[in-house]
Amino acid sequence: MKKKGTFRRYFAMAAIVLLMLSICAAALAESYSAGVMRLLNYEGEVHILDAAGNSRFIMENVRFNSGESLNTGAGAMASVGLDAAKILTLDSMTQVTFTKESNRMTLALASGRLLLDVQEKLDENESFDIQTSTMTVGIRGTIVYLTSFDGSEEEINRQLLESNESFRELLNRTLPTDYTGNFSQLVVLEGTAVASYEDELGQKQSVSVHAGEKITVLDNMRDQAAVTPAGSADLGTDMVNFIQSNPILAEKVEEASDILNAETAIQETETVIVEEESKKNVPISSGEPAEHVHVFSGTYIPATCTAQGEIVYTCDCGETFSTVDDEAALGHDWGEWSVTIAPTTETEGQEKRQCARCGATETNPIARLDPTPAPHAHAPMEAVYENEIAASCEEAGSREAVVYCGTCGEEISRASETIPALGHDWGEWEVVTAADCTTEGKIKRNCQRCGEIQQETTAANGHTLVTEEAIPATCTESGWTAHIYCSVCETVMEPYQTEIPPLGHDWGEWETVENATCGVEGLKRRACRREGCGAEEEQSIPATGAHVTPEEPTIENYVEGSCTKGESFDEVLYCTVCGAEVSRTPVSADAPGHVWGPWEVVTAAGCTTEGKIKRNCQRCGEIQQETTAANGHTLVTEEAIPATCTESGWTAHIYCSVCETVMEPYRTEIPPLGHDWGEWKIVAEPDCIHEGQRQRVCSRCEQTESEILPAKGHTPIPAGYGESTVCAVCGATIDPSTSAPDT
Repeated sequence: MKKKGTFRRYFAMAAIVLLMLSICAAALAESYSAGVMRLLNYEGEVHILDAAGNSRFIMENVRFNSGESLNTGAGAMASVGLDAAKILTLDSMTQVTFTKESNRMTLALASGRLLLDVQEKLDENESFDIQTSTMTVGIRGTIVYLTSFDGSEEEINRQLLESNESFRELLNRTLPTDYTGNFSQLVVLEGTAVASYEDELGQKQSVSVHAGEKITVLDNMRDQAAVTPAGSADLGTDMVNFIQSNPILAEKVEEASDILNAETAIQETETVIVEEESKKNVPISSGEPAEHVHVFSGTYIPATCTAQGEIVYTCDCGETFSTVDDEAALGHDWGEWSVTIAPTTETEGQEKRQCARCGATETNPIARLDPTPAPHAHAPMEAVYENEIAASCEEAGSREAVVYCGTCGEEISRASETIPALGHDWGEWEVVTAADCTTEGKIKRNCQRCGEIQQETTAANGHTLVTEEAIPATCTESGWTAHIYCSVCETVMEPYQTEIPPLGHDWGEWETVENATCGVEGLKRRACRREGCGAEEEQSIPATGAHVTPEEPTIENYVEGSCTKGESFDEVLYCTVCGAEVSRTPVSADAPGHVWGPWEVVTAAGCTTEGKIKRNCQRCGEIQQETTAANGHTLVTEEAIPATCTESGWTAHIYCSVCETVMEPYRTEIPPLGHDWGEWKIVAEPDCIHEGQRQRVCSRCEQTESEILPAKGHTPIPAGYGESTVCAVCGATIDPSTSAPDT
């Protein structure tokens, strides 16, 4: 699917996305949560394929699932959000597959180039790996640029090299001449990444690559893989310009290394070594052979609860040294204290806690109980749980809540409790069998706690029928009846297409053009009467006179014909008396024409692309090709949903039901209209002691709104001495305190 006008220049959109993410991390966290993978923006031809390899509907901010792939075409690019703080930018002709299982995310890079910016360091229980054909890169929190070239994908790599000059320059500079194997290169722009690969003996090697460094792994030169300084040429001009156009991203990279300004210092034929004294990388000189110089390879050892992270460098001679990484010791992740030995009057007790990360334990003594305690009221401690049976997804568990006295240690109470069943923790739906035109599909999801599988059936898509119109036969050409077929699965429906034989000429009467005379032939002609044909044929009229001619002419100058060229010859009449040539008639037969076989589809027509068909002559083998028109979009209008007083509406939009292209105008939200209230109307008048009520009605949705009108209170009539006070409105005898207020 192609998108126009999203970017003003190569990578410009991705720069805006990364800049906004750096400035507004909190806002982005609200747009999608951890575990969600979305296509943020794209330019050019970009495809999302599901786990079965079927193309999916694509638009900006569309979400895709574990096991699905994203491909960019020539000159295209895409920006992807992986969780809330991982931004992936794909260069043109790049193929990646995303897999997420619980807290483990893996990205498989088949070919192409990508930039990954992990803006927040991963949690201890998270992992993120990038896999290529020759290398696996472990990511914790860094910015890396990764290139992969799969030698087995000949057609894809040909297009990649033709369309991406920066990629082509990198390969020409890095790979040996005529190299066709797999190749991967990792460049670290900020932070540290760990590259793992198998050496020529099949042994796994893990190497830490720091900011400003790179590592290159070739299939048949794995013994030469080494960490070397990286330069701007390893990124390409487009990528350097892209990073520098984003001030926040550029600042992070420039603070970590000088890679944006450095030329590539080490060529592919050189080896990097580390001097024992200075521990700095220098190239081997071309002078006199020196004494043994250590060649170290680094292994990253992550931090533990008690030890800081470090990088251990080892030389083949056995010499090692290590450097401390920036990652500090994690410290123990202690759990709650639990009583392992209850104290008595004669012995101390003990309590213990355990580190959830490394399993280390720590104990504390609990003082002995007083043997002659004074009478006291029990001081209940916080309940502890014993004899616990864990709950599962479907089965409830149980435990006993026990309360001990904090003073004497005596058990005060013990109560059984039920732990409710946890319920299944379903993962994302995965496609087991994709639906097609006539068969249903299947999807499944797994409980991430117990592994139970839930399956559902998806409906068949149904045929997308296309009618190919009939082609009438002519005098000399075959025709074809109309037929219907499915443009997706190419199933042919009834009626089937059949060939209509040529009709042949419908000749009219002979007409004399030139009359015959003695010794001179005449000429006659007739024409085909079928409209639109126009074919004619001529014959000579024998001359009259003294010549005596035989019944059968003599055949001369015979030329054999073919499918496209008719046979020809001369019919010559010689006088049987004198032998003179009385007449010579050139005769030519129409070419019989090709005996065409049925049409075969070479390339099926799509919504916007033409197709191709061909057929072969069964007599001479000639091939005829024709172009079939594009099918055109099968447009479906999703009607507008009008807004109401309280609910949003949506404008109508149009899309193709075959290729899912969304047409303009795109769908937009219509805000709620709000109520259109009418005038207030009295539905109950208030009196002296009773409240009244008034209402108004929305003219749009007829919803009503009511208000209470307060009681008016009594209006007293002044009374004489010893007489009762009476209300002037209702006549009731009243207490003066209930009279109407003064006005």
